[in-house]
Amino acid sequence: MRLWITVVSSLLIANAACVKLVVKTPTEAYVSLAGQRATYRDWSRVADLCTVDKKIVEGDFESMNALLANFLGQTSAGADGAWADEHVALLEEGQRVLPVALDLQARGVKLASTAGCRFDGLTRTQELTDLAKKRLAEAPALLETVKAKKALAAWRDALPASHQSAKEKSCVAPAKGKAPAAPVVFAAFEDEKGRTEWLFCDGAKVAASPGSPPAFEAAPADPTKKPKKAPDPKAYLEAQTKYPAAEVSRAPRLSVKKPAKDDAPEPD
Repeated sequence: MRLWITVVSSLLIANAACVKLVVKTPTEAYVSLAGQRATYRDWSRVADLCTVDKKIVEGDFESMNALLANFLGQTSAGADGAWADEHVALLEEGQRVLPVALDLQARGVKLASTAGCRFDGLTRTQELTDLAKKRLAEAPALLETVKAKKALAAWRDALPASHQSAKEKSCVAPAKGKAPAAPVVFAAFEDEKGRTEWLFCDGAKVAASPGSPPAFEAAPADPTKKPKKAPDPKAYLEAQTKYPAAEVSRAPRLSVKKPAKDDAPEPD
């Protein structure tokens, strides 16, 4: 009797050992960016990745690879590169939705690379994950510079039209036979380096750089006309001091924008 029980017990243990361990696959989560959607999971909840369907693991990695490759391709320019508005918006959105997915992707790749079974494409997945994490780390300072340059370029482009409009409103030619009026400032602007210029109706200007007092600059001589009496710099400097500081057009300066909170869901 004891021999029969021992034989049956041995058979049950052997059969149990042959049964494949069933492991619950972690719940999938999704991240969407630039019109693409990728899946990812917290694979660190599985002790041995070889016990789950490798197609699911590789499928998550491949979907994230496609999303990250597109994200990096559209946000790869440096601070001096060409940045369209949609690329700036994409980098900002990436800051918000990618961190959780990237962290879990990195954990999954580490586990897969040390597992006892083989997963395809890990080198590519690791490379894209590292590049995306690096891009997000650079994003705050990069976006500050890019947005400042875009705003500065727009400000510069708008200056000529703004000055022409101000000149037409403020500059009135003296009536024939009458002496010219006192110097009139029709516009003033301060560039990104802090240099300020006050523009006068007769073509003269007063300019001041940081650390230096305002200096008068006469209008360029017109070789087709008879030379006029040299202007009095004092009158122009006095007019410059009376020009309202609030009306000086100043080059934009942007502060660093902190990354928004990551809205990507943490998978169960």
